[in-house]
Amino acid sequence: MNGWSSRCVNIYNVLTESARYVKEKKARALEDCSTRLEQCDIQLSELQNQIEICREVISSIDKEINESGATISNLRDNIIVQKLNIDIAKIQSEIESYDMEEAAKARRNYEDKYEPAKRREDKLSEVVSLPPTFHRRTNRSLVPSTYWRAWRSESSVEVPRK
Repeated sequence: MNGWSSRCVNIYNVLTESARYVKEKKARALEDCSTRLEQCDIQLSELQNQIEICREVISSIDKEINESGATISNLRDNIIVQKLNIDIAKIQSEIESYDMEEAAKARRNYEDKYEPAKRREDKLSEVVSLPPTFHRRTNRSLVPSTYWRAWRSESSVEVPRK
């Protein structure tokens, strides 16, 4: 039995060593997993920091783009203002080149001659009336008959001669 019992003892020892090895292997795997998890946490925090830095860079670039748009708009407005100032200066010099005394004299001359001429024209248009026009093909008046009758009755009035 010595052989049997020694065999049993050997088998028992192998089984206990195997069990201890399996327990230690799981413990080692757990330790490896926890160290890998810590490394992943560190790497995750580094990536989050990099993402935050990238966001800051993007926001600063956006700010520069917006400011450059405002600068371009401001420059465009300045160019328009300069052109308008040049136009104003040209118009001002043109205005200054006009002879204001001559313009005032022409205005007075116009006022003096226009009113009497207008009154004379109105008097003449009251006295003189043109005959109605006829359509070529139908030989009918283009003016309604009431106007035709009025013209006939007015045409009998004698026009004063100078």
